[in-house]
Amino acid sequence: MKSIRLISLWVLAAALAATAVQAEQTVTVADNFSSGGYSGSSGSAPWSTPWIEQGDDGSASGGYFQVLSHPACTGPCLWVDGGPGLSNRSVMRTANLEGVTSATLTFSYRRVSESAPQGLGRLEIAVSVPAGGWRPLLSVMLTEVDPTSQWVNISITDWTSINTSVRFLGRVGGDTVDIVIDNISIEAVYPGSPPTTTTTSTTIVAPTTTTTSTTTVAPTTTTSTTIVAPTTTTTIPGSPTTTTIPGSPTTTTTIDPAAVSTTTVPPQTDVVEEVDPAPIPTRPLG
Repeated sequence: MKSIRLISLWVLAAALAATAVQAEQTVTVADNFSSGGYSGSSGSAPWSTPWIEQGDDGSASGGYFQVLSHPACTGPCLWVDGGPGLSNRSVMRTANLEGVTSATLTFSYRRVSESAPQGLGRLEIAVSVPAGGWRPLLSVMLTEVDPTSQWVNISITDWTSINTSVRFLGRVGGDTVDIVIDNISIEAVYPGSPPTTTTTSTTIVAPTTTTTSTTTVAPTTTTSTTIVAPTTTTTIPGSPTTTTIPGSPTTTTTIDPAAVSTTTVPPQTDVVEEVDPAPIPTRPLG
């Protein structure tokens, strides 16, 4: 007869992290000036501050830096007066770029003039440095006009921080050439989350078969043999009697009439020892 016993074996399995792995995420911090002021935002992530002027009148509707509609723009844009007073006037805006793996500043510009272009004006575009100060990225000379918009893409990855600022600064005042700026954006890439290894426990139930061996023990046979002593028949004068015991040899003894005594030999029984044959060899069943 077979019996089955269940044993639980614990096996550790590593699940490759398919579950908690997040891909890189790209966000944009942008302003296309459609709001008509300094607080607009057209990206997927917000700016930390509005546009802030330094050295100018602090207003988006007056001074050397203004947000207005211009024939060279599609809708409102940032207009910069390239006249003699531009030097040391600026406008800047800040975004949180902490932890990004890359960041790219993009914008379009077009130099325009209502009269014959002349002058030596210059506008500097810079990014703030985490340790302090500014890193110049590009200088645009205000000495000629552009037939169409010009696009700029500059990596600012090396200077990103929790307070990354982009600044447009007049370095030199000019004369009749102005510049309009639009579609300012910072495209920032954030790293994905690291793989998560999940350890799970799997129970494997393994059947264990127990084999029961049956041992057959040969019966012990005890043989008992009784030897019956021959019966002696004594013939007494006047009474001749013969007694025969079936299956036993009979001996007839004739007693001399002079002998009156009778001798009886009692029966004796010899017991033969028990016979215990060797056990039958056994083998496992099944």
